[in-house]
Amino acid sequence: MSLPLSLAYALQKVSGYSTNYFRLETTNQDTATNNSTITLNLPSNVLINLKSLSMHCEAQANEENITVGTTGDFLRTMLPNGIEKLISRVDITAGGIQITSGCNGYSTIATVLDNLQTTLNKEISYQRVLQNQEIEVTDLNYYKTFRPFIIQEFRSFIGESAPSYLDTSLLPQIQLRFQLHGPEIMGAVQNSLGLGNGLTDDGQQSLISGGRFTLRKLYFTIETITFSNGVYDSAVDAKLKRDGYLEIPFKNYYSFTSSHDGMNKSTRFSLSSQSIDEIYAVQRIGDYQTKSRGLVQIDNKIGPTYIPSYFDFKSGRLGSAQFNVNNMYIPNYRNDALGYFNSMCVAKADQYMTKCGCKVNSFEDWVNHYFTFMVRLNMPSDMGVRSMSGLDSRGLNTMMYLETSEGTNTTENLLTNNEVFVFCACTSVLRVGVGRMIELIV
Repeated sequence: MSLPLSLAYALQKVSGYSTNYFRLETTNQDTATNNSTITLNLPSNVLINLKSLSMHCEAQANEENITVGTTGDFLRTMLPNGIEKLISRVDITAGGIQITSGCNGYSTIATVLDNLQTTLNKEISYQRVLQNQEIEVTDLNYYKTFRPFIIQEFRSFIGESAPSYLDTSLLPQIQLRFQLHGPEIMGAVQNSLGLGNGLTDDGQQSLISGGRFTLRKLYFTIETITFSNGVYDSAVDAKLKRDGYLEIPFKNYYSFTSSHDGMNKSTRFSLSSQSIDEIYAVQRIGDYQTKSRGLVQIDNKIGPTYIPSYFDFKSGRLGSAQFNVNNMYIPNYRNDALGYFNSMCVAKADQYMTKCGCKVNSFEDWVNHYFTFMVRLNMPSDMGVRSMSGLDSRGLNTMMYLETSEGTNTTENLLTNNEVFVFCACTSVLRVGVGRMIELIV
């Protein structure tokens, strides 16, 4: 019988360890605006902590108000709640070889996962201080001046790989490219309507044509570590000699979009992957490329009071919905809006834990602003991405559908012109061999 840790005398010692932190400059520019691309090369021949990578910047919305029509009306623009929502796409390459899927809709994926996985105590501390998770509306001119922000959490290979400490001497040069959004993700208040009352048609079009955000003083920081006694290098060399390669599993995301004119619909998508772990889908108003509705007010008990309309995910008077994967229905019954909240809890496998939860704190918020279809296809594991148990769809003509039907609850607005955004979380593996040879297994 072993003793519990509270009674055991034990010490885990790591010898020769040291750490430091470095500033990294972008390769192309230290300023960016709508639809710009930020490029960063990770340092070579060093052991880096990928999870420590942080993007530092100062950000500003429109410095001047945007004129609406000819009546003297105007818009005040605002940055989204969460500065990471400015990022539309992230591409990661090593020696010119694409590592991640580079899926479009990075901001939506990050927002959905943040909504479902982040607890409120983190949102009202770390994220509010660093990332602007609560939009400032006490002073409507707040975002006209540059404000400092830091993005400290990234998805996919940067923040969701194992190990998170990566020896870059084993790989070719790693480059990150961050593609920024246009004005559709910005918040706005129309002077004639007031805060939280939407925008007129002219106001919506004015935001798309004149909305602008600017980033300046861009740079990144990262933690590096060293082992002076050679233990790490010896272990890596032994692994390479024995197996011929190292395996780095990480989360990879693939996205699909489909436009519809009602809730009685079927959204089709297909994917070939060695491990499809989870499927997510959200619905939003679909004409955001030509009309942006500015800020949406939500009745949160705790958390943000206003969010940009682009990140307003609605159930749309959902009656029932079901995923179909290779002619197998998941779940095996038609699920309603509250049922999908329960499915999300089961998929996270944390409902029996005391330190669990997400950002949603009322049923009304769930169906009107945070609603997400989610099913899990893999087995939960404390090993994270090191445990691969999802659906293997390689070599199959895998067809998947999300089928929804309209309900009768008239307290929810029916989604007519809507976009369904589906994304699949998969486990991919980067194999690293001798001589910086790499192979990607998706």
